[in-house]
Amino acid sequence: MRLLTNLLLFLLPFAVFFSYAFFANKRRALDGGDPLRTPWYWLIIAGLVLGVAGFFGMRLTADPHRGCYVRAHTDAKGKVVDGYFADDPNHPDCSK
Repeated sequence: MRLLTNLLLFLLPFAVFFSYAFFANKRRALDGGDPLRTPWYWLIIAGLVLGVAGFFGMRLTADPHRGCYVRAHTDAKGKVVDGYFADDPNHPDCSK
């Protein structure tokens, strides 16, 4: 989901520009001129800025994990216990 969000943020300036170019330059295209005088440099810079902003935005809104991560392991009965975050920093598996 994060990858899709960042990809959409990167492509947003391109979509806005090409939508603008399609509607605003329709007459220029009908007259035989170049309908897209594309400012590639600024579109890529704007896309990268939005993509990086998306990374930071998702990092700031992500669930903060406190404590330590206890790896997946097998218990005494041989069943697999999934990994999890222990809230207690003094958990016995946190020192490993």
